[in-house]
Amino acid sequence: MTNKALLTEAGIIIINDKFEVVQSLRFKPDSEISFYSQIKNANVPDVVKTFLDNLSHEFSDSLEVNDQSLLEILSKIYPDKNFIYKTIDSSNLFPLFVQSGFFSSEEEISNFLQKFSIEYSKQQIRDVSGQEDLQIIEGINSLDELDKAINILMARINEWYGLHFPELENLVKDSNEYFKFVSLGLNRSSITEKDLVSFSFSEKKLDAIFSAAQDSKGGEINSKDLSIISILSENVINLVKVRDKMLNYINDLMNNVAPNLSAIAGPTIGARLIAKSGGLMKLAKLPSSTIQVLGAEKALFRSLKSGSRPPKHGIIFQHDKVHSSPKWQRGKIARSLASKIAIAARIDVFRGSKEIDIEHSLDERYREIQEKYASPVANRNNYSKKKHKKLRRSMNEKRRRTS
Repeated sequence: MTNKALLTEAGIIIINDKFEVVQSLRFKPDSEISFYSQIKNANVPDVVKTFLDNLSHEFSDSLEVNDQSLLEILSKIYPDKNFIYKTIDSSNLFPLFVQSGFFSSEEEISNFLQKFSIEYSKQQIRDVSGQEDLQIIEGINSLDELDKAINILMARINEWYGLHFPELENLVKDSNEYFKFVSLGLNRSSITEKDLVSFSFSEKKLDAIFSAAQDSKGGEINSKDLSIISILSENVINLVKVRDKMLNYINDLMNNVAPNLSAIAGPTIGARLIAKSGGLMKLAKLPSSTIQVLGAEKALFRSLKSGSRPPKHGIIFQHDKVHSSPKWQRGKIARSLASKIAIAARIDVFRGSKEIDIEHSLDERYREIQEKYASPVANRNNYSKKKHKKLRRSMNEKRRRTS
């Protein structure tokens, strides 16, 4: 005779093979969601543990369990027993609820299950919305939007103020100093040394600015125009400060949530990979070959369609080890980097602690590639055009057959 252990919304029920209730534990009324959630997360409340500890005499050689989390809990309590995961027909639960004394009528059961489902769904949504990797996704997307807004405004101000004083852009190369200068709202003909005291310009640079202002090819501009340009420049300066704070926030969050991924890929690239894959758990489930081309999906599908070479890297091209290497080494480095990223993401998800010297193996492989492939080998072509054409022909034939 094989008994069955059922985790239900109202409590735990032990039944025999005739679907008769042998033992039952009713969760504390109005706390069912708390008990149910704890068990689902493999946490055992004291009341439940006491109940399960006293069940050994109800177990034969094996026990069927309808919930994976409950099965894991029972396996830890009774390591010598054989537990089998098996789904139970939910249509049989109503009479079991009544037999176990949880409820007195089907109407009471229906009302309870409806209320439980709504509240449990709300809690699940709250739990998912509070995951820290979602904060990383929103943070990195906000950083990209800030970069886009800053670049657009910088280009607009350069062009606008350049109508009046075009020579300034070549004289003041540092963008922060340039926009600080523009934010003063100065007409080029009225610039004085007193206006530029807060800048770290050399005497030679000051002389060049005054000389260029006198001989400028730019047109005249009125005070209202300068005032608007000044306001735009001040906002750009503030946005740059916000961007820096956002970058520090992402770095701190990545080091806390995904320290191994952050160590291998860098906080910003790691955050972009998490955002692209939809979460840290989803990234951890991806094979390294997919991680390697994340962000290069258009190029990948274009290569399948047109027969051109497939991409060797996507987002990870931003990594120093990839983009700073010679072209003939990038594919190998990107492949090694992607495999290490996959391992790091899995450690972050399933272990959650920083692995000591996780970067060491990547550095070793990087040096090995640099030494072994120091120069390009003539006629080296890892990509076979003939094989790709053959693949394309077979794909076209399949499309014709299906159509």
